Amino acid sequence: MIDKTKSTTSNKKRTIMKKFSLLGEKTSFWKGAALILFAIILLTQVFEISITPKLSFLKNTLLGKQQATTAQKPIKPGSIDTVTLAKAVLPDAGVSLPITWGDLGKQMIADGVIEEAKFRALFEGGLTNTEEQMLSGNSDQPIVMNEQNSRYLLDLLWAFGLANKNDILENGEMTDKQYGGAGNFASTGGWSLAKGAGFDHYSKHAYVALTPGQQALVDKVSRGIYRPCCGNS
Repeated sequence: MIDKTKSTTSNKKRTIMKKFSLLGEKTSFWKGAALILFAIILLTQVFEISITPKLSFLKNTLLGKQQATTAQKPIKPGSIDTVTLAKAVLPDAGVSLPITWGDLGKQMIADGVIEEAKFRALFEGGLTNTEEQMLSGNSDQPIVMNEQNSRYLLDLLWAFGLANKNDILENGEMTDKQYGGAGNFASTGGWSLAKGAGFDHYSKHAYVALTPGQQALVDKVSRGIYRPCCGNS
């Protein structure tokens, strides 16, 4: 009798332990599921996540729906307010650049990067006081770009960008042999306002030295520039 009682008690204990074990497994499963769900919710709040189907038929179906939606909503002529858009990019008051020019214009004239007579001939109405200071004097005021002086600044900065010594010009993508040399670009071979050939001044004058951080930023920006007019960067 004693042995049977012990056996029955032992069986009950095993049954109870088994139930606890199963309960623990179920609890662990739901804990894990809850943690995974929480992680997914957290990721969607911190990152932008998109799901792209790999199955071709799903891709084709979704692409077809997207194209159909696009086809149903054509852009109507005049629906884009280009005037407002232009003012947002270049407001009437202009955009103040956080840099001063100093006497870089005078230096470029002295080095032959800019032939002064040729440069002045581009502006039949003459130069404003600010423009004159930037070309032949010493300007310590921040540069303000607006609709009126955008062409002037384009030409002045073009000369500077061509001539200022920089590793990007000397070892960057423009020197790739597939392009036939850096002088074949419109932005290099096209500079005709220098004394002699404009390309003779390509990365030849150390006007401004950049810090490593500034150089890295310029390199990053230069790799993202694309000129749709000429099909190149």
